[in-house]
Amino acid sequence: MRTPLVLITAAVLALGATGCGNDDTASPRTDPSPSDPTTPDPGPNLDGRTFLSVEWRVNGEVEPLVAGTRIRISFVDGELSVSPGCNSGGGAYSIDDDGRLVTEAIGMTDMACDDARMAQDDRVLELLNDLPLVTLDGDSLRIASDVVELDLLDREIADPDRPLVGTRWTLTSLLDGESASSVPEGVEAWLEFDDTDVQGSFGCNTGGGSYTRAGSVVTFGPLRTTQKACEAPGGAVESRMVSVLDGATDITIEAGALTITRGDVGLGFTAAATE
Repeated sequence: MRTPLVLITAAVLALGATGCGNDDTASPRTDPSPSDPTTPDPGPNLDGRTFLSVEWRVNGEVEPLVAGTRIRISFVDGELSVSPGCNSGGGAYSIDDDGRLVTEAIGMTDMACDDARMAQDDRVLELLNDLPLVTLDGDSLRIASDVVELDLLDREIADPDRPLVGTRWTLTSLLDGESASSVPEGVEAWLEFDDTDVQGSFGCNTGGGSYTRAGSVVTFGPLRTTQKACEAPGGAVESRMVSVLDGATDITIEAGALTITRGDVGLGFTAAATE
């Protein structure tokens, strides 16, 4: 009786082997596609970008920002920095798998402003701390909670860098290491560049000279100025300008701000408004 059992078993195994052989209709194994719901969405890549506010909406209704303010948010190496209108600050951030902004202990400066600006600061921080949904569409960024929507535009589009040549740059700050001081009231100083020369007012005297530019390095030739006797504070500003605008300097332009540094000292300029 055992012999038929063995034969039947062998036959079944043979059928199984036949069924598992080369079958042209079998579906090949494939890896999950990028759209597979089990594949986490990394969220928008915001690193290295700065955005400026375009519109603020509450429950779908547009609400104006405080006059003269614009919300600025930057994302660099896992750190978020924000300037809502009065104070500024920042902290670590990440984007979770649901595309929501996760912030950690955003610290802010403690400067006193009018009530409207202070309230705007609070509202922006509340939004950023509310796990808002982040949507990036090219140069447009939306940060939205259930109630508030903040639309922003990439800074380079919303407020592009001014050209060095053809812009009047008004001196607004004197830089010394990590500190900056404002130009004394009543002192006027500015620079204007063409393709080969720079002209300006240095706080007391006027004059100019030649320059060359290679990327972010501007090398100034000797300055020629009028010889009017100068007293403080204009004389002190002129002394600083002449000392910086001598030989090779480093320059940066971001939107309407020009910074010229030579070693640990420097000059901060603002582009004059165009009509």
